[in-house]
Parts: sequence; structure tokens; C-alpha cells
Amino acid sequence: MALECVMGIDVGTTSSRVTIYQIDGRIVAEGRAAHEACHPHPGWAEQRAEDWWISVCTAARKAFDSFPFPHDTIHGVAVTSMRQSFIPLDEALKPLRPGILWYDTRHAAQVDWVQENIGIRKVYEITGSPPGRRAIYKVMWLKQNEPDVYKRIYRIAFIPDYIQYLLTGELISTPGIAMTSGCLNAAAPLTWAQDLIAECGVDPAIWIPTIWPAGSVVGRVTPQAAAEIGLSQGTPVVLAAGDQACGNLGVGVCQPGMLGINGGTSCALQTPSERLPIDQAMSYFVDFSPAGYYIAENGITSGTAALTDWFRDEFGKQERESAGSEDEIWQKLYDLALDAPPGNNGLLLVPYLRGANGPLWDPRARGVLVGLMTEHGRANLMRAVFEGLAYESRKILESMEAGTSEPVSLVRTYGGASQSKVWNQIFADILARPVEVTCDPTPVSLGAAIVAGFGVGLYADPVAAVQSMIHIACRYEPDESCTGLYDELYHEVYLHIYPPLQRIIETASRATTHRANPLQQEMVAASGKNIHAANVRGEEFNLI
Repeated sequence: MALECVMGIDVGTTSSRVTIYQIDGRIVAEGRAAHEACHPHPGWAEQRAEDWWISVCTAARKAFDSFPFPHDTIHGVAVTSMRQSFIPLDEALKPLRPGILWYDTRHAAQVDWVQENIGIRKVYEITGSPPGRRAIYKVMWLKQNEPDVYKRIYRIAFIPDYIQYLLTGELISTPGIAMTSGCLNAAAPLTWAQDLIAECGVDPAIWIPTIWPAGSVVGRVTPQAAAEIGLSQGTPVVLAAGDQACGNLGVGVCQPGMLGINGGTSCALQTPSERLPIDQAMSYFVDFSPAGYYIAENGITSGTAALTDWFRDEFGKQERESAGSEDEIWQKLYDLALDAPPGNNGLLLVPYLRGANGPLWDPRARGVLVGLMTEHGRANLMRAVFEGLAYESRKILESMEAGTSEPVSLVRTYGGASQSKVWNQIFADILARPVEVTCDPTPVSLGAAIVAGFGVGLYADPVAAVQSMIHIACRYEPDESCTGLYDELYHEVYLHIYPPLQRIIETASRATTHRANPLQQEMVAASGKNIHAANVRGEEFNLI
């Protein structure tokens, strides 16, 4: 049998990764290349679209340097990226200005206007996401602040759209990418919400008119692209989805009843759904899986990496000085939690250190420690971090089960925290569900490669591709000696901590909020809005 390989391209915030897999999931070769963001004003974040292409080509050539087979053994390629980042293109499909990144916050006044004049619930029910850090609000900003650029916009392209265009000459999008616009019709995800777009004062014609399902072949690598990137001319390019959805597919979350948890900065959770899972409580937002399902998604803004970095910097001096390597530092820090018992002697953390996601959607939310005693030490604080993240994840999981009408029976974790036995076991015990970890350390690229595989017919469907390309490294069963205690603490304590404190914390947050920077003052003054309201309402809780 001839060798068959697939390629996944992942364009991240700081670098691009290109990974080539055999169809059994083994990595054959990989390359990475950096690209830099610029921040010309406070709150702005931009990158040159040309740099995305350069970094992809550089990473691909590095991968090919160690690829021992003919390049035509790569049967398909798919592209994923950081979501929400986009580039305005002119009629010749050339960039009009630098691309605007997902974490750019220049659009506070525009979000405020939409919330007050169109309405949060209306936007959520149409698009599956409340107003926030989505592309349409930044396009509104361009219209108001860079009118000469706006007048020349022919198309708004997201990163995969743009890279696929350079690979194939075809500009076609897919629901898992177009959803990050904030103006896709979630109930009919191959179409734009044109009435909403018009209400926002934006021309509906600037959004890519052709949207195809994930797994569709958008085109084939052109001779020019082949010369630049190293792929064989004619290699099929397949539509995929955003990085979070591809990461979930890359750990095998390919059908309802499964939940993926990214133990990274934002501790993002996703579960597939066969129907549009609009939630009356707006507890989560909606995305699309490249496996063909809707996705309910939410997360904890101050997730595992955010909180463990904080703990290391503020309380981990002993480990930093005694450990011989970065890996050893993290091993020692994570293992600290083993020195505290399950239930943590009554110390609980509500992990809102960077605000709260749905259903609160409150950037003024703050973390809360309950039950603190002089007997508690660093080990208890570390365990409180892990248990608090797991309690909040359980709350999110239950809201997703209610909204999708699909019970979750299996959890797959990925990201840096998934390499920790103690982290996985705590999650298994508090979620009261088995937790599995897969072998591949780069599930986002693998998820894109899986889409390429079934898109070109190497597999019958996404499930068959997952079964062939994904392998389980370890499984954690809930410990019955702990689950009862955790269940009691969750229902009797954790769920009741934050609601009575929310208004008190909001008041404290208002009292300690720093004065807005001059740019924010200028933006809000131009809109006639209250500066404090605009700052709050303009900050959405992005999950990468």
C-alpha cells in the first residue's frame, strides 16, 4: 500500500505550526515559524497578513526538511487558526491594512451601541454569541474611524480564508470560521445574518458570499503556491474550523455525549450537539465542529495556565529556585496539590480572577476564596486552584447538558495541564466522569489533519478518522471515595458562593478600576457613552 499522509496548518497568535501525519496519526514531520503582533495604540493588536503567509511557508519548509517521503504522498491539507482575527481585502483581494487580532479591544463603543440599540438577546439568538470581541464590531469601528479603508473593502477574510485563497486561488469560508464574525446566521450556517449586519450599519456584501461545510475541498494548490510552500501542485485543500474546535476534534471529541477541556490559559470547554443549542440563560456561546455538529462552548477566562502562572510567580519561589528545569518546576508545583486532601479542608476558590463567562458575562467578577484558615498553606491554595477550576467546569458542563439535551459521559483533556495526573484526577472526581488524555501533544494541528483526511476520502467520516488517528494515553476513573464529598461541596457550597457576592464585588471593582486610557476616553466621548459602561460592555470573554 502506498504511503498516505495529511497536513494540518495551525496559525496561532505568535507562530504557525505545520504538522504532517501518517493516516494512523503518527507525526512524520513538523515545523514552526514565528510572526509578530504590533500594538500601535493601547488595546490594539494587529498583524500583517503577509506575515501569516510567510510564517506558514517557512514552517512548511522546515517540516519538509525532515519529511523523508515524496511530497505527493500528502493527500490533503487543512488550515485552522486563532479565531476572530481578520483582514480586510480590496477588489484585487489584497490586504488594505494590517489584520486585526482576536484580542484587540478598540471596538468598545461599537459593542455598547449594539447592546443598547439592537439588544444582547436578539444578537445571541441570531448568531449564537452575545455582542463582544467578534469581527463585525471591529468592522463597525473601521467604518467610523478609517472610512477610506472601509469604502475600499471588497471582502472580510479570516485567517484560514486568506491562507486557503493563497494556496488555491479560491476565497470560500466555512461555518466554523465564519461564526467568529459575530454575524453568521446560526440557524442556517451557510448564510449570513444580513438584516443584523445592516442594522449594524455594515454592508452585507463584504462578507465572503460562498460558505461550504467543513470537509469540503475548497480547491487545489496552485503552481505558484506549490513553489512557495513546498506542497505538490494539485494537492487538495479542505475546509476545517477554528483552533478550539479543531483541538477538540484532535482529541477525539467527534460526537454528542463527549466534552473536550483545554487545560490552557482559558480552560475552554466544548461539547457537540445535533441541534442548534441556543440557551435561554445565555450560559455559553455556539460554535461549529468540523465533524458537522453545532458546539456549545464556554470556558474560564482565568483558566489553568493563567492561575498556575500566577501561583508560580507569586508563591512558587521555592520551586523556581530548587528545580533544575522548567518541567521540574511545574512537576513540583502541580504535585503540591497532593499535600492537601480532597475537599481541601473546606477551602474553595471561585476562579473569576479575570472576570466571569456565561451566564454572568461579567468582566468585573473577581475570584473568591471561602473557608480560609491559618492552617491552610501553599498546598491548599494550589489544590483550591485545581478544585475551583473543576467545580466551575462542572457548572459549565451541566449548563451545556441542559442546553443541548445531551448528557456528557466522557471527558477528553488537552493542553499543558492534561499532562498532570493530579489535575486530571481532580477533574474526574469533581465532574464524576471518566477523563481521558490522548497521545498527540498538538491536537489543534491533528484536528485540522483529521478534517483533511476525511475531506479527501481517506476515511469514510470523522468518526472513522478519529478512530484511526487518535490514540488514548491514559484514563482516569472517578474515585468513589472522593466523589460523594465533592458532590456535597459542589451542591451545598460552591453553587451558593458567588450569587450573593456579585453586587458587592461589582461595587468594589468600580471603586478600584483604573482611569481609562486616553484612547478609550476619546472613543467613548465620540460615542456619547459613559466611559465605564463602554469599557465593561466592550470586553468579551474570548476562548482561542
